[in-house]
Amino acid sequence: MSPHFLLPRLSPIAASSFSSSSSRDHATPIATCTATASSSYLHGLVGATRSLLLLASLSGGGVEAALLLSRMPSDLVGEKMNSQKFYDAVNFLLSMQSNNGGFPAWEPRRAYRWLEKFNPTEIFEACLIESEHIDCTGSAMQALALFRKLYPNHRRREVDNSISKAIRFMESKQNLDGSWYSCWEICFTEGAWIAVKGLTACGKNYQNCPALSKTCEFLLSKQLPNGGWGESYLSCKNMVYTNLEDNRSNIVQTSWALLALIGAGQ
Repeated sequence: MSPHFLLPRLSPIAASSFSSSSSRDHATPIATCTATASSSYLHGLVGATRSLLLLASLSGGGVEAALLLSRMPSDLVGEKMNSQKFYDAVNFLLSMQSNNGGFPAWEPRRAYRWLEKFNPTEIFEACLIESEHIDCTGSAMQALALFRKLYPNHRRREVDNSISKAIRFMESKQNLDGSWYSCWEICFTEGAWIAVKGLTACGKNYQNCPALSKTCEFLLSKQLPNGGWGESYLSCKNMVYTNLEDNRSNIVQTSWALLALIGAGQ
């Protein structure tokens, strides 16, 4: 028997993973993939499942792509998914949330941080204990908020409570300068974008949420003289915002920054 089946894991029903269903030993459900896949379906996209999961693994990008595809004629994108599948996906997301309100990638945190002192590896930091991520939490917030709007009667109290906890988690993780550290991309620019998407999906905006006004100030302070943004991978390593060499701008990070500023209503 594969070791995968000997470990206590969350139910994979309605969950999405990075790998295909043919690789069952590696098909561990992931919060951000499930969240973005759910959002994509809720916006009306039902296409080839495998293609959708590739989009979902791109987190916020999958949501944006699905929004565009949902405007296409139904004879091209297919019929809407069965409601029960939405319920299963949201049930899975609710089970993934940690007590502090954040969403991890693999499972809720089940142990104490001090166990990291026994980390036997030399190259992987903080790999023994699951951590909650801005990326996963922002994706889950978007999916749950949209689900609540379209399916208001399914576990409404639990969904409301989950969203409230996620908002508090997101706000608590903001740095004093208004930034958010993202573990999945480079780094503070993407963190600001995904945090803005999650908070605005739950009803927050520039006027009613100090966290959003602070992150707008942070992003504006990092804009380069040429009008763009360009963040180095060194931001991830040093956990301090670092411009690209020679203050070059990057079109992807410029897009993230602009989407965050527009989304926050700055």
